[in-house]
Amino acid sequence: VPRLIGDAWAESGMERRSPIFAPEKAHHIISFNKLTHEDAKSLIAIYISKYRIPEFKATNEIYPFTAKAISKIAEISELNAAAILRLCNELVEELAVSTTFEIIDDKFVDSIVKTKNKSDVEHEKKPLQEDGVDLIRKARLKKKRKSKK
Repeated sequence: VPRLIGDAWAESGMERRSPIFAPEKAHHIISFNKLTHEDAKSLIAIYISKYRIPEFKATNEIYPFTAKAISKIAEISELNAAAILRLCNELVEELAVSTTFEIIDDKFVDSIVKTKNKSDVEHEKKPLQEDGVDLIRKARLKKKRKSKK
C-alpha cells in the first residue's frame, strides 16, 4: 500500500510531516504501539480513580469491573482506547439500571454486547415509516412540472 499511495502522499505535502518510508531515527515522528490487555486495565483503573466519588473507597482499583471483563472489553474494542472507554461507559450505565448484576464481569459484558448487537441489527431491518417523504421523487415531480410550463 505505501508504494501505491507514495506519489499522492508526497504531492499532498504529508511526506514532510510523516514520511511513508521514514528513516530509522526520525526525530519528528512518534510511533504509537498498539495497546495490550494490561494497558487496557491500567487505562480503566486510571479513569475510575479519577472519577470515583471520594467517599466511595473500593479495595479493588478496577471495581466494578473484573479482570476478565476488561480483557473481553479490550477484545471487543480491538484494543482501541476510545472504543474501550466508550464501551466501559455504556456498561457502567447498564449496571446502574441492572437488577440482576452487581459487578461488570465477562457474562455481563457478553449479555450487554449481545443485546446491543441484536438491537442494531433490528434497527437496520426496520422499514421506512409510512409517513416519510421521498425527497428524490418529490424533486423529480417538481422538475417535471417546471419543464411542462
